[in-house]
Amino acid sequence: MALNTFKKTKKAVNVASKRKETDERFVIYVKAGTCKEKVVTGHKGKNITMAGDGIGKTIATGSDSKNGGYTTFKSATFAGLGCCHSTTMLKT
Repeated sequence: MALNTFKKTKKAVNVASKRKETDERFVIYVKAGTCKEKVVTGHKGKNITMAGDGIGKTIATGSDSKNGGYTTFKSATFAGLGCCHSTTMLKT
């Protein structure tokens, strides 16, 4: 198992999405704090899990909304992840 450090969640998801077709889960651990970025895995982002330090501790937030011209689908802060746990998702 390789361990890499990224400053942005999006960067880790991009690396996970570029790996060869596999059934192995790729886990991205996000430390406690607030992550203010939009992350989309795309069609190659399979078996990706984002794990945080706990609800209310690791917070993922974004501000895209219908009022900003985005559809409901396009306004997702994290889209296409296989699983997220121990994380709070907010729309701000």
